[in-house]
Amino acid sequence: MLRNISALWAITLFYFAVGISAHMSMQDPPPINHPKNSFATNANFDYNNPLSPGGSDFPCKGQHLNLDSPAGQPVAEWQAGQSYSLTVGGGAYHMGGSCQASLSFDGGKTFKVIHSWIGNCPSANGETSYNFALPSDTPSADKALFAWSWFNKIGNREMYMNCAVVSISGGSGSLSNRPDMFAANIGNGCSTIETQDLEIPNPGADVNVQSSNTAPPAGSCNFGPGLTGPGNQGGGAGDGEHRSGQSSTPADSTPTDTPIPPVTTPRIGPPPVEGQPPFQPEPPVEGQPRTPDQPTQEECRCSAEANYVPGNDWPDWFNGAERLHPRVLQVILVQLGLFRLVPLVARYLAA
Repeated sequence: MLRNISALWAITLFYFAVGISAHMSMQDPPPINHPKNSFATNANFDYNNPLSPGGSDFPCKGQHLNLDSPAGQPVAEWQAGQSYSLTVGGGAYHMGGSCQASLSFDGGKTFKVIHSWIGNCPSANGETSYNFALPSDTPSADKALFAWSWFNKIGNREMYMNCAVVSISGGSGSLSNRPDMFAANIGNGCSTIETQDLEIPNPGADVNVQSSNTAPPAGSCNFGPGLTGPGNQGGGAGDGEHRSGQSSTPADSTPTDTPIPPVTTPRIGPPPVEGQPPFQPEPPVEGQPRTPDQPTQEECRCSAEANYVPGNDWPDWFNGAERLHPRVLQVILVQLGLFRLVPLVARYLAA
């Protein structure tokens, strides 16, 4: 009855951490109708949740429609060419992911990327700030939509997007050479890969690469001007690398010639005897079992894999959950609101 209780305990902890805790949202600048926005006329307490899987509230969780209302007043005054920061916060950062900062000057019809963070975004629960430069070619506007978008690494395949209203001065450009904001996991035929940080296909000229465990999106994705599909940018470039004013495509991808060491084949059978033909193993006879000197591919494993026992790398506090009675575990599931897991646990323990 108590077998594999650690695995069930892991499921409980995972669902509690990912499924019940609040997610993340942009805290500063405060989005339209965010509880922290002093201009909010109808505070939206759903901001920490992702966009609808079908994209019905894309973009901006639908709050871009309030741009011309009293709730759509600018919460920050920015100047083109200067540096600023955005702050995100919440209770479930899903082991990070990839984020983008974008601007819209047409009421949310299009968004142009001004900075991307690939991996480690967000980097922890609570509040975390990220610095970026407002490009010098940013157009001036009394009201512009500043968007933070996020693709989580662990958990359901989701897209988060919050939009704040800012005023911008001192600019005269158009950001026309900047890529469009990337969108996925909203019913548009494009999705991200779980357990890997999204390798944004066209992150723009200003990007922080903070992960080497990246993967391009899957499906029918819009990769922006000049890009035809995943992989155009290449893999992550290591923690904290910042590229500014450079193309997101590697300058030179020509492989270098590296000598390949010779492969040494292990000798089979007895050592050779001078004057006699070399040893030739007899092929197995169909329908007869293999002899000990003819191991199957399944038997040829590395010692590390062969000696691995599931659970032997778990910490002591985690293995201690084996002493938890199954009935107690089911009660905990009910208290956490994980009702759908109760029959699953019961069937698993009865097997």
